[in-house]
Amino acid sequence: MALNDTPTLAVSALVTNTVLHGHGAPIGLRGFSDDQELRIEVRDGNPQPAQLRAVGAEAESGRGLALVAALAKEWGIFDGRTTWCSLVVPRGAR
Repeated sequence: MALNDTPTLAVSALVTNTVLHGHGAPIGLRGFSDDQELRIEVRDGNPQPAQLRAVGAEAESGRGLALVAALAKEWGIFDGRTTWCSLVVPRGAR
């Protein structure tokens, strides 16, 4: 997968989650990078933290955080409203 595909998928999954579950509050998106890592943070207005869910094969949604977890070096939630992930920057892309 090309470097730009992974962050695009991660941002898409995180932002979609905030649109669906953020209670209509403004969405915040921030990114930080250095030579080794890209960190993406998405904040919403939902006081309930995002949750990784197990969904059946026929489910039409609910896989966003599973996708982020599969793509990311690590991911998590802080302050109850911000979901983040850290992606490795491949050597050739530095």
